[in-house]
Amino acid sequence: MTNIMRPIPSDFEKFGRIPSVLFLGCCTLLCTVGNTLVLLSLKCYPYLRTPARVILGSLAMCDLIMAFPMFIKIYSWATKDFNGVHADIQAGLSTTLVSTASLHICLISIDRFISIRYALRYISVVTITRIAKLLALIWCITIILVGFVTLFIATVAPDSGAKSILFYRKPRMKGFNIHRIHPWVIFYKTLTFVVFFVLPFVTIIICYAYISRIAYVKRRSIRSELVVVAPGNRKNTKTIFIVVVLYSILNAPFSVVCVLQALDKDLSLVNWTGCLLLIASLASCINPYIYAYRDRHFKHAFKKILSCK
Repeated sequence: MTNIMRPIPSDFEKFGRIPSVLFLGCCTLLCTVGNTLVLLSLKCYPYLRTPARVILGSLAMCDLIMAFPMFIKIYSWATKDFNGVHADIQAGLSTTLVSTASLHICLISIDRFISIRYALRYISVVTITRIAKLLALIWCITIILVGFVTLFIATVAPDSGAKSILFYRKPRMKGFNIHRIHPWVIFYKTLTFVVFFVLPFVTIIICYAYISRIAYVKRRSIRSELVVVAPGNRKNTKTIFIVVVLYSILNAPFSVVCVLQALDKDLSLVNWTGCLLLIASLASCINPYIYAYRDRHFKHAFKKILSCK
């Protein structure tokens, strides 16, 4: 009985308090500075406002907001309070933003496919107005399906097991068991896994498979439209591919464990979900610096902004 009532070790006991806070503090600073530079570049320099970079701007806004749940996580680590209301806000907001970023990455991949496959018609097919409507749809779908539905299910199924699954709360004691997982929780976790992980990444794989095939075929054709748009279009496509691969590596473990968590009756995976969610959030710190390194237009804009020109 003594083993059952023993408290579960906190993150501090496993990794150390000071290194955890310092690491996440650096990530929050990088996230805020980098994504602010991306948004300022798009605001100050109209020549950057192409459809593809507008999507990147919306993704940068999503990544910038990610700094807020990171700050909440720092507060949780500093106060050792991992099950308060602020922790629920951090988990819900982080999940919403990670899901939004997933759909943004999918839209960027589709945009790259169109730019390669239909290069001569790209300007007429992909317009700022259409991109703005799609981005508004992405934000609405994510906020409603992830944000509001999570709150609704937590209200309808207010047992401790459902809240632990939805908000990634750790059980206070070892040996905690759920007698019955609410079927809505299982359905919701499966639905979000399909909508925000399976479908986007299947689309991404298909798009880049076609891009690779088209690039191989077009390189052998002198009269190819690909030659007209090279080399800038190819470099932009490679840059987005790097972002997609990075996001996939960081996000895949969280997405898989998240859906398996709904079937985990003893909540053994809860200890991993919060950590994997934090890892998935780290893409928001790295993306802006990939743009600055790979895209010369963003690089020049960053230099001008930092030099106050």
